[in-house]
Amino acid sequence: MARPRRWFVVRADANPKIGIGHVMRCLALAEWAKDLGIDVVLITKFTSELIEVKVKQLGGELILIPESSDASGGDYSHSSWLKGSENQDALLSLGVIEELCKIRDGVPPLFIMVDHYALGAPWERLLKQLSPVFVIDDLSDRQHDCQWLLDQTFGKRASDYGGLVSPNTRLFVGAQYALLRKEFALLSAKNNREFPKGKLRILVSLGGVDNQNYASRIVKQLLSIDPNKNFEISIVSGGLNPNIEQLKVLAENNQNTKLFVDATNMAELMLSHHLCIGAAGSTTWERFAMSLPSILCVIADNQISAARNLEEANLVRVVNIDSENLQCELAEYINYFACPSVYQENMDHISSVCDGMGARRILDEIL
Repeated sequence: MARPRRWFVVRADANPKIGIGHVMRCLALAEWAKDLGIDVVLITKFTSELIEVKVKQLGGELILIPESSDASGGDYSHSSWLKGSENQDALLSLGVIEELCKIRDGVPPLFIMVDHYALGAPWERLLKQLSPVFVIDDLSDRQHDCQWLLDQTFGKRASDYGGLVSPNTRLFVGAQYALLRKEFALLSAKNNREFPKGKLRILVSLGGVDNQNYASRIVKQLLSIDPNKNFEISIVSGGLNPNIEQLKVLAENNQNTKLFVDATNMAELMLSHHLCIGAAGSTTWERFAMSLPSILCVIADNQISAARNLEEANLVRVVNIDSENLQCELAEYINYFACPSVYQENMDHISSVCDGMGARRILDEIL
């Protein structure tokens, strides 16, 4: 009889409030794990077509657990993200994993990966009874009880988790551990980007949800900057974006503007553009791996510190998305990157920060 395949669990959520980035970076690690014969099971309270397609492509399994109207009862700054209490979530997750173990001839998961700002040490303490727990965090704002912890934020230090984890917790801190899909590592090696000649191709990427419709505002400002149509603008967004119809109309009414919804070839899109105006989230590392110079927009409070660190290190330029001077700021930074020596220096600098191999580095250690 064939031995059951190795597997691991991801507990993460994606919804219109929190976006899809937490789930997608976990599935990026699952993509690398698949090549090692390891299957993924995603436990989540919300799904989308993009997530379901991705899990299916990985040969994994998606299990929905119910949302709850119960108060979170948590003390974390993002406890309201959970749609229920932390203890209730832990018991639900534990029950699901125990049933999965039975189906797999009693073989437990290699590890349980949790990426959720509303879950911390109490959740992890219960789940580690089954398997070692691997936490992804960016905030260093709560206690953890785990075997491994990843914080891929640029500028973070292991000391930021002093007193928040056990001395025995293995910390992966820094952009060299950023979880990117394999396509970025593969295409990064083939990247021969040069200083733009002719029309400037700009990628606008404000997250998979973009409730505030920031992408539309950015594109309109770019069109005002560029009356002679020297820009080619590509907008990327997700199917969960409530403003998707407005973006479609915007693209249809401007011949130099295209819209891509739930794109599955982001590395190729980044490779074919000269500059990105994007959110200061985890896709920052995708741009770095593809040597794509970026103007960042902070669209969430938890991105402020990371964006500031990146700008101070001269890796990106940051605009205030809500500023009345947004058009002037965008024009200034587009002109900044229009200098060949600046452009080349930035490409070299950002590619040295993140090479797209973070998932493999982590798997080599935890396995």
